[in-house]
Amino acid sequence: MAESSLLDAYLARLDASLPLTDTERRAAIEEIAGHVADATAELVGRGLPADVAERRALSRLGAPERLADDLAAAHRAPRDLVLAAGVALRTAIRATVWSVLVTWIMLFVIGLVLALAWALVSRIVTLPHVDWTRWLNAPLASGTMALAAYAVGRSVVRPVARTAHRPERQVRLVVLATGLPLAAWIGLTWFSLAWNLPGAAIAGLLPGWFALGVLRPGLVPGWFPLDRPRIGWALIVVIVVSIAGLSVTGAYGSPPGGSFARAVDPPGEFAAIAPFPSYASPAFEIASAEDASFEPAGGHGPMRWMMTWRLRNAEAAAPFGEVRIEVWAGPAAHGNSPLTQGELVLARTLPMSARGTRTIEVPVAPERELYYLAIVGVRTDGSRELLGWPEVRPWQWSGTPLDYFAATVGR
Repeated sequence: MAESSLLDAYLARLDASLPLTDTERRAAIEEIAGHVADATAELVGRGLPADVAERRALSRLGAPERLADDLAAAHRAPRDLVLAAGVALRTAIRATVWSVLVTWIMLFVIGLVLALAWALVSRIVTLPHVDWTRWLNAPLASGTMALAAYAVGRSVVRPVARTAHRPERQVRLVVLATGLPLAAWIGLTWFSLAWNLPGAAIAGLLPGWFALGVLRPGLVPGWFPLDRPRIGWALIVVIVVSIAGLSVTGAYGSPPGGSFARAVDPPGEFAAIAPFPSYASPAFEIASAEDASFEPAGGHGPMRWMMTWRLRNAEAAAPFGEVRIEVWAGPAAHGNSPLTQGELVLARTLPMSARGTRTIEVPVAPERELYYLAIVGVRTDGSRELLGWPEVRPWQWSGTPLDYFAATVGR
């Protein structure tokens, strides 16, 4: 029994260290086991006890890790690196697809349970509507990216090492050197979204999640189906059944409108910029103010307004020493309450003449969604008034995490 355990332990270590394909590894293990059996029989024939003979036969082979390197070197061929690159690509794509699928299905099921619970409680008591999408979308997306990067890192080293017939410690360094810049490029520049700081930070750290998978593949419990394609079809059935359940219960549907659906009350909104003494006959009339941006609904900017105006009441404009165009950025998800001065940020100021046309370029910020364009008169004592009926434009910032960091640091 002891002899069998000693040989089995040696072969187990050799099997774990052999960077060979499954077929090659089985053949090598059988060959080594046969060699040890023959050597042991020869030594027993010379008068040694069986356990001592087997131990001596194993000692002649040396450490199983060194023997594994020698056996792998004997199997190497020039085409191995090309084949290994193909295996790396195939493994990375498969791990990404299934990890994203599993993560989103798990989140969907959790969301389904919460939605059903919320619907049941709402039948008993009146609950306020809470729109968490703005704060959860980016972290959920970047969290899925992080899990995918970890799944790729933890799944790619072993098959590549076995295809290339090289030790995993060597392949691990090559995988890190190749994958880290690629993960950084993907995490920072591939995905355009309305990011917030937690989501952008998780996406920006994508190389770290990939490196964690390469260096610590055992962090995820064995039961967690992160990169197991065999469960894919079962999960697809789960999500189809879940969607059907949501449809039947009425819990599935589009959420109520966000900040873009809010009512804008011009007197209340623009009083936060400056008082407007007369709405009947303003000093300036904006003939047209059109969004000249290529992305009128959003993007990472800048937002461009093409504005044409004319002076219609010279007497009302006379008391002001300076007349200028101001663009103020309002907060997102403000609700229907009037804005206050402290909630607005001055985004752009331009001087204006009695008549003209100008394209106004406005930098946009991730946390701002409503932009107010106003004609403002400033008296010599510093007091201010609105001299024209203002304009308001909704703009939802979106871009890559790199765009987000540039917009945040650039302010």
